Amino acid sequence: MWSCKAKYYEKHQEVAKRDILNWEASDVKKFEVEIDDAQSKFNLGVVLRHHAKIAHPSVTVQVTITSPSGKKTAKNQEIQLKDSAGKLVGEVAGDIVDVTSFVEKGYSFAEKGKYTFDVALVSKMSLTGFMSVGFVIEKPEAAK
Repeated sequence: MWSCKAKYYEKHQEVAKRDILNWEASDVKKFEVEIDDAQSKFNLGVVLRHHAKIAHPSVTVQVTITSPSGKKTAKNQEIQLKDSAGKLVGEVAGDIVDVTSFVEKGYSFAEKGKYTFDVALVSKMSLTGFMSVGFVIEKPEAAK
């Protein structure tokens, strides 16, 4: 038996100052997702697309989950952009790098309905080198 992951949701949003590859601290990315399965477990992840010459070895984001009934939970996640040797982490294609970091694994939604996932920089300063921010929900499935 081996496992695979089925994408339940994935969407990306460009940073506000894409022309200069600058992710402003005030540029909170909002993803609204209709959840119709409150029984399965899901992996929730943030996808960052950045330039290969990025100076930062890591970035910390805050993911805030708002349920259909309005309950909010927040979690900070440090996302590694480079390993300890300074090598880029993630999928590299030329000068573009995509890094996925799972904020929650095996997450169960408490209720069905529209959830909002806000992804924000924890830093009060803008960061250079970023192109887009994405959010992905995967449904781990066992296959034979």
